[in-house]
Amino acid sequence: MKENTLSRCNYRAPRPLKIFRIMRITTFLLLVCVFCTFAENTHSQNARVSINKKNVQLETVLNEIEHQTDYLFIYNNQVNVNKKVSLKAKNQPVSKVLEELLADSGITYSVEGNHIVLGKQTMAAAPQQSSTIRGKGNRHQWRPRYRSQHC
Repeated sequence: MKENTLSRCNYRAPRPLKIFRIMRITTFLLLVCVFCTFAENTHSQNARVSINKKNVQLETVLNEIEHQTDYLFIYNNQVNVNKKVSLKAKNQPVSKVLEELLADSGITYSVEGNHIVLGKQTMAAAPQQSSTIRGKGNRHQWRPRYRSQHC
């Protein structure tokens, strides 16, 4: 009768704790790889653009930034996008390009996810002038005129 070939080998089945440890390590490494790929796809202010435009409308430059990045611009009719601008930027972050583009234009921007919201810059409140009020107060003036019916 033939002997079983496996019986001659010193084969031992792995212990359940060892299998559990291997599964834990494999799951951990898989999750690390997945999170690294998601971190690569996030929208960040580190997106870089290269633009060389002279005497074009602001809207044209904003459209060029939209084409080179995943950002979308949101603005209302108070923002003048027909203004002529010139811009030369080579591989610069979007935030720096926008600061240079919108300087002295009265337009502000804020980055919210993959949207860039443009708005009209509000004027700072004028400092209030101090004034003195003179007169005589009457303490009876501060009493309620009508008594509550619930009392």
